[in-house]
Amino acid sequence: NELNKRAWKDTLPRFASRPAAVDLKRYDDYGKFMLEHGIISELPAAKDYNPTLN
Repeated sequence: NELNKRAWKDTLPRFASRPAAVDLKRYDDYGKFMLEHGIISELPAAKDYNPTLN
């Protein structure tokens, strides 16, 4: 949808310039929020779905 397209365009430059700038704790915290609010039924670990770039 249009919102996703705009969000992608806004975030791509950030990750393109610093691809290792992923904050796993923030992803984990957001996952906990979504679980607590019934948005997701299982809590995945951020390290399992974020790539490791060396």
